[in-house]
Amino acid sequence: MKKLLVVVSLIMVMGLFLSNSVQSQTNTFPATGSVGIGTLTPAYILDVRQNGVEPKLSITNAGGTGGAAFRMFDQGSGTDWRFKAAAVGTFKIRDNFSGKDVLTFEKGTGTANSIYVTALGNVGIGTNAPGAKLAVNGAMKVNGKINATEIEVSLTAWPDHVFKSGFELMPLQDVENYISLNKHLPGVPSETDVIQKGNNLGEMDAILLQKIEELTLYMIDLKKENDQLKKLIAK
Repeated sequence: MKKLLVVVSLIMVMGLFLSNSVQSQTNTFPATGSVGIGTLTPAYILDVRQNGVEPKLSITNAGGTGGAAFRMFDQGSGTDWRFKAAAVGTFKIRDNFSGKDVLTFEKGTGTANSIYVTALGNVGIGTNAPGAKLAVNGAMKVNGKINATEIEVSLTAWPDHVFKSGFELMPLQDVENYISLNKHLPGVPSETDVIQKGNNLGEMDAILLQKIEELTLYMIDLKKENDQLKKLIAK
């Protein structure tokens, strides 16, 4: 009877041990087929799962200078893409087949993300809240042609002060003397300035409008003088 109790006890202990062993087993590394980490039923060639925390995969360069990379290669077509963390602290998406970096991200140092894409497809550069399809917080340099159906320039001032009382027009003789000396209108950038520094569209629009308004005032004054002359001639 005692031997029977001992045997039963051993069977129960072994059962509990095997049960706990099966329950704790969450990885599968078969000789063929899919590999599962955190799952016994991998749905992909490599299936990694973890509950409660963010699953992470790490590829570490433990001391070399070549960075670290994840590669996707289609042997049939020759397509070869590489996602690489470079040694200088940048991240690259590289077309490894042609040897060209398609995207390169420098190590972030600012308060805003370098590039931010919303669910609506808005892209922000230097801003985390792009309100348009492309929002750039900072200067943008284009070495080429910009083709657009509409361009809107935001300004903080407009030259309507020309028509306000108290505005004094430069005498035409002074304008002539200025043009003879400087070879451009007063208040308008010179050819040298525009070539060296570029042309600000908003500022130039305001300058040209002011010159049109001043020209209108000159014409009004000339019209008044002309009318007076006509009256004198009529007398």
